[in-house]
Amino acid sequence: MNYAIMITLTRVASVPVICLLYSLGFKVMSVVVFALSAMTDWLDGYIARKMLLESVTGAWLDFSADKIILITGLFLVAHAAHDQWVLMCCIVISVREIIAVSIRGWLADSSQTFRLSVSLIAKLKTAVQFTSIVLILLLIDTDYDLALYFAWIMFYLSVVLTVYSLYDYAVQCWNLSDMRE
Repeated sequence: MNYAIMITLTRVASVPVICLLYSLGFKVMSVVVFALSAMTDWLDGYIARKMLLESVTGAWLDFSADKIILITGLFLVAHAAHDQWVLMCCIVISVREIIAVSIRGWLADSSQTFRLSVSLIAKLKTAVQFTSIVLILLLIDTDYDLALYFAWIMFYLSVVLTVYSLYDYAVQCWNLSDMRE
């Protein structure tokens, strides 16, 4: 097991810590652990590239860890917001993430030749999702209304980017399946 994979697995291992801290009322500490975990998404990839540690297993674990930490954050936002519209948006994002994992798994099973590339939109989506989750969880019980309003705008923007990036993945997948036939 290399350093990059250990960082990725640490991200997954942080989920119970985040949930425990949040449920015990240590919300700021929970958000700090969440934010640090989200930032390791960049770090593990950077280390893997710099140290020539890139692997199929590492890429799959990284992709899965991103989804696990993101969906955890979405559950916390849905809980904190007490709002059905927010809950529906969290469900849309979660379903997209599950579909993305399924598409990648299907492509991996059907052929080692083709891989979906991560688009700039998908990277932007992830950054906006994580940033909005952190801001919402930090600001939701405060008097910083303008900052919270901005965080919600980012959150809803992330929903739009989520739907668009799913469309982008579907087009890539369709094109790859056409190339195989």
